[in-house]
Amino acid sequence: MTSIPHTNGWKYIPLLAFFLFLFAPGTLVAQSAETVLNRALDRHEAMLEDVQDCTVIQMQEGPAGATSRDTLYLEKQIVDGRPQLLPPGSKEEQETLDFLYEVPKERARYSGTSAVDGHETHVLVIDDPEALEKWLSDLRGPEGSVPESPENVTIQSVRAHFDAESYVARKTVVDLEVSRNGETFPIQQEMMNSDYREVNGLLYPFHRVTRFLGLTGGMTPEELRKAREQLQKFEQKLEEMEPAKRKMVKNYMGDKLDKWRKMLESGSVETVTGVVELRVNQGVPNR
Repeated sequence: MTSIPHTNGWKYIPLLAFFLFLFAPGTLVAQSAETVLNRALDRHEAMLEDVQDCTVIQMQEGPAGATSRDTLYLEKQIVDGRPQLLPPGSKEEQETLDFLYEVPKERARYSGTSAVDGHETHVLVIDDPEALEKWLSDLRGPEGSVPESPENVTIQSVRAHFDAESYVARKTVVDLEVSRNGETFPIQQEMMNSDYREVNGLLYPFHRVTRFLGLTGGMTPEELRKAREQLQKFEQKLEEMEPAKRKMVKNYMGDKLDKWRKMLESGSVETVTGVVELRVNQGVPNR
C-alpha cells in the first residue's frame, strides 16, 4: 500500500525522525551533550543545503514475516529559521520536530562512549522529567498493549547513540513506565539504524529495526492465560471459515494477528524496515 505522506503505526517516539539524518566528523575525545548536539545540527543543516525533497520507498516486515510497502515523501521546509525534511503541509509534524530542535542543551547529558554494531558512538541521555513530558502527546503503543491515555504513560529516559565518526544515529533507546490498575511496569523501545548510504548528498539508513520489549509486563498470569486462549479460539475460528471469507478477514487484519501472537509469546514485537529506493530532488512521486 502506498501513502503520501506516510503515516506509520510504529511512530511512537518522534525523536527518531530527528536523528535519522544527523552526521559530522568527530573523534573519541571528551565531549559534552551541547557539543554533540550542536555539531549534529550544524552538519544536518549543511547536508540539507542542496536537498529540496526526497522520496523513500521502503518495505516493512513485521512479526511472522508480514510485509507492507510504503512511500514516504518529504520536502525541505524552514521552521523557525531551520531547514527540516517534513511531509508537505504537516503542521503537527512541524511542531514535533521543532521541539526536538529546541531541546535545551542543559537537559541532555553526555554519558561516554559505547560500541553499537562495531561502531564507536557518543551516548547522550535525556532523563529530565519536564523535557520528556512533552513527548507524551505523540506516544502510542501497539494495539492492546500500551494505554492510549498519556497520563498512564511516563517516559523515563531517552538514550541516543551517535556514531563517533559520522554522527549518524546508530541506536536510540526509550525507557517507558506504564501505570495499570494501580501498578506500574516498564516497557522499552529500541531503534537500530544501519546500512547508511549517501544518495545525492543525503545520508540515510537503509535498514532499521524497531523493537518493543516488556509488552506483557503488566498482565497477571491469569490475564495472560485468558489472552492466549482468546487468540487460540480466534485462530481456530479463522481456520473454520470458508477460504474466501478467511482471506478477506486476514487482509482486513493485516499483521495485527501476527503482532498479537508474537507479543503473547515473547512479550516483544519487532519491525524491520528496509529501504528499496531513495530518490533525492526528484519532486512529488507518482501515486
